[in-house]
Amino acid sequence: MNKSLELVTKDVTALDMQSEPKMIDYLATLPDLEYEQNKKKYAEKLKIAPSALDKLVNKKKRQTEGSNSSNCTFKEVIQYPEPVDGKELLNRIETACQRFVICDKSTRTTVCLWIAITWLTDVVDNLPIANITAPEKNCGKTTLLNFLGKLVKKPLPTNNITSSALFRSIEKWQPTLLIDEADSFADDDDSLRGIINAGHTRDSAFVIRCMGDDHEPTKFSVWSAKAIAGIGNRASTIESRSINLKLRRKKPNESTERMKKGKAEFKVLPQMISRWTNDIRDKLKHFEPDLPPAIQNRDADNWEPLIAIADCAGGDWPERARKAALELTQCEQSLSFGLELLTDIETIFDSKRLDKIFTAVLLEALNSMEDAPWATYSRGRMLNARSLARILKKYSIKSKEIRIGIMHKKGYALSDFTSSFDCYLFTPISSATTRQTSTGKAYKDNLSATTNNNVADDKTLQPNSDNGCRVVADKKGGNGDEYDW
Repeated sequence: MNKSLELVTKDVTALDMQSEPKMIDYLATLPDLEYEQNKKKYAEKLKIAPSALDKLVNKKKRQTEGSNSSNCTFKEVIQYPEPVDGKELLNRIETACQRFVICDKSTRTTVCLWIAITWLTDVVDNLPIANITAPEKNCGKTTLLNFLGKLVKKPLPTNNITSSALFRSIEKWQPTLLIDEADSFADDDDSLRGIINAGHTRDSAFVIRCMGDDHEPTKFSVWSAKAIAGIGNRASTIESRSINLKLRRKKPNESTERMKKGKAEFKVLPQMISRWTNDIRDKLKHFEPDLPPAIQNRDADNWEPLIAIADCAGGDWPERARKAALELTQCEQSLSFGLELLTDIETIFDSKRLDKIFTAVLLEALNSMEDAPWATYSRGRMLNARSLARILKKYSIKSKEIRIGIMHKKGYALSDFTSSFDCYLFTPISSATTRQTSTGKAYKDNLSATTNNNVADDKTLQPNSDNGCRVVADKKGGNGDEYDW
């Protein structure tokens, strides 16, 4: 008999009289090759299938690795020995932020509150992503990530991570993930984005992956605080779950200190944060702050725990937190292509007082709009009928044969848009002739339906004698063809 196998057999025999948990503990310590060569023997002794044994042993290995490596990976933070005043602590964090990072006051306020939430992940129900963005390089994104890494709980920096490494890291350590250069890899990785998104709400903060040779479904937690940094905008699903922190370059008259000059501060601040967050943990668990009425839906989910922390701190922080929420939410009210399209179509119907429009004419009006994306919608090419139909289909709007004057063509009726305008643009629809310019839709000025002077613009539309249909005078398009509105 092979000597190694002989020893293994003796070990298994010696364990016959021991409890099953102890045997699993023992098997989890064996080298992988030795375990695989003799797995069937172990399974027979325990009277279970080899796949079931794999599951038990792998689970024990993960538990052991997590407990053994967490202390090696992250510095132990000893709580500050004295009680800590919350407002003074946040003021001190803000002062440190101002020393090293260029950003406006609302961003600094939010950074301080977000640092605190990383120490309270066990008592909050939502973890907003700290989404650090800038229009160009050298705006301080990495500097802010480094600053966060000095103060958050269990910081784990990475500038490139796969989806499998991400959920395993969270399951193993429950760290605060600090992901840099997100624009270079995260934007195009659907699996990675899915894991980041899933970690936003406690109830859904898990993923299921098939593990092992028998592809056993296994549940992994993805509940952890995450900060990501990159140039430009992230995917809309990430941004909607984020507090968006926009940075800029330093002005000539602005200056910051090097991070290494804050060693003394970075040593004591985590101790103070640990003490204060531990003291307010029970209070925060059941605390429901009043939110500004303008903060709704997912924005409310993002800001509620941060505002609750500010309320626990007291001083001027409750007011500052609500002001920051309004300012940062206001500046992030950007629209999807779908909502921007609805807005521009509403503008066309408004400005021309139409109740029907041919598809070709609507496209010409859209593609002629200044400061709109439609003229270069598809890799430099204009928005076409197929793309228009595809976007509008999401809102249950379809083109159909319509009649304007004596012409029958594919087009759209205002009545088909009424429900979507009401739901998504927040302005009431009355009729084609009484509808007024919306004050809130899409946060943009009322535009002319087209910048092309070929379309009649000044005359009131008059009904003709043909079934009361309204028509606009014939004009020549840019290619010389005649058309009717």
